[in-house]
Amino acid sequence: MKRRIFFAFGILCHGLFLLVFAYMAGFVGNFLVPKSIDGPAIVGGSIAVSVVINLLLLALFAVPHSVMARPGFKRWWTQFVPKEVERTVYVFVSNVLMIALLALWRPIDSVIFDLQHPIARIAMWSLFACGWLLVPLASLMINHFDLFGTRQVWLNLQQKAYTALPFHTPWLYRFIRHPLYVGWITAFWATPTLTVGHALFAATLTAYMLIAIPIEERDLIAHYGDEYRNYRNRVGGLIPRVPAFRIDPTVLLDTTWISWVVMIALLVASFTLDRFVPVLAAFSVCMLLVWIDLARQNDIRAMNVQIRLGYAALLLIGLIPGMWWIHAVQVVGTSARVLTGYCMLDRELRLMPWNRSEPLTFTHAWKVMTAKPGCGGIVRFAGGSETLDSGCRAPALAPSAV
Repeated sequence: MKRRIFFAFGILCHGLFLLVFAYMAGFVGNFLVPKSIDGPAIVGGSIAVSVVINLLLLALFAVPHSVMARPGFKRWWTQFVPKEVERTVYVFVSNVLMIALLALWRPIDSVIFDLQHPIARIAMWSLFACGWLLVPLASLMINHFDLFGTRQVWLNLQQKAYTALPFHTPWLYRFIRHPLYVGWITAFWATPTLTVGHALFAATLTAYMLIAIPIEERDLIAHYGDEYRNYRNRVGGLIPRVPAFRIDPTVLLDTTWISWVVMIALLVASFTLDRFVPVLAAFSVCMLLVWIDLARQNDIRAMNVQIRLGYAALLLIGLIPGMWWIHAVQVVGTSARVLTGYCMLDRELRLMPWNRSEPLTFTHAWKVMTAKPGCGGIVRFAGGSETLDSGCRAPALAPSAV
């Protein structure tokens, strides 16, 4: 009977977290919730008093949230709380404290900045969505159910002993050690309108996470030893470590590289000048290069031909009303190709059925999309692929400085 109660409590607390998480997104984003971070300020209320109250609420959440996660506290705490529900109780307490923070929060609606340009607002809302999606995604990578205590109560229900998870670095953890924190920080800061209250919330919780990282990693080293210590020395914490690279000025003489720079210039001009004429010019240049490459290679399935045709198609689709954002994506993608040699369109096309010889799996797609860039950009990375991104360079029969 006790095992069933523990399991029901674990499921309840896990479900409560999901509700609190969804409400937090609406609270920080100012949508779909009755009270939000930038709601109406208390009439006649003191800003100083609001700041103090909000800081106390944030501290009331942050201190127990950190202290209760420490091994020393767990050893003491489990003298009174069964080990099977220790993590579940931690999740429950964190939920209650966060609910109190959201309910008692005092908005401070003085505006620090308010982005009005449509592109800027879309960019901020896109980052906001990425942050809130990254949090659950990062937890699923390592074991979401262990993190929230559900695995523990399930094993207890099955009368199986709990076993600690082995150390592993799946997906994003190969590039940064704390993608979960990156998700939270992005979710808190990405907003087109930043108020004093929002900045206080984001800055305090960001500072809390930055303080928590070395404390958390000390515990991880104590548990995993050299395995985690070597991982920490090899992988960046919140920002990926840049692999060895060198500047390659020879691309400045490459006609293919120059053509991509021209594409960027024309697309940028389409946002600041006339929408139609620069895009039509970019489309004409693109099709001219397709004709040249076809004349040289006589193969429409050549990767560089496929890329030019796909790029040209995107140029036309971007002229459809409401689809202008495609040109913004092209500017970003083409800039990445010019600077680093990374060609998103090349990699996406290599995943198409007619360009691959193996089944399309997540592992294969991840490998293709995240491999180091090849040559073709100003920056050349050590160990970069000579196959990937090759379609964005001049064909073999064409004279090229790359």
